[in-house]
Amino acid sequence: MESNLKYIDETDRCYGLAGSAIGLYIYDGEEFIQMIDLDSDEKFKLSNEYYFVTNPKFSTRLMWNRLIKQFEMTMAMTLSDYLCRCHVNRNSTPSRDDRETLRLTVTAEGMESCSLEQEEANAIFEKTYTYMNRIFNHSGVQSIARNFAEHLASSRSLDHTDIVELLDTLRML
Repeated sequence: MESNLKYIDETDRCYGLAGSAIGLYIYDGEEFIQMIDLDSDEKFKLSNEYYFVTNPKFSTRLMWNRLIKQFEMTMAMTLSDYLCRCHVNRNSTPSRDDRETLRLTVTAEGMESCSLEQEEANAIFEKTYTYMNRIFNHSGVQSIARNFAEHLASSRSLDHTDIVELLDTLRML
């Protein structure tokens, strides 16, 4: 079976970027999105605050919680990119092979960046995958994703204000 992880064309890329934005928005990370630009090397630009988690004034527990939250947001963006393209753009079901490839990739990242045990990383993956899969099966979310992808394709770039404006309708679902 052929993998659906790679973008097949620019429309597919627009749906993937829409999915990533929706995933981050759902995980309350919309303040980190600076811009999405199809013509830039860095298509999905996040603020420096997204990458900078440490602060010597924070307790170890707070730092750990922020690190796990960032890992969950990163996983949500990754899974949402794929699931949006599958469910919304391609009207298909995610393949078991692609799901397993995603699981191996993101759990390895969690084990490396957060020092999670395999079981912990797998549990976070299962929770996030199941949740995001349900999200992208929702007809209202699919409509918002289509609208977002169409706006991105026609304008070529969206700034923070445009992105939040397009995604705020998620609050009504």
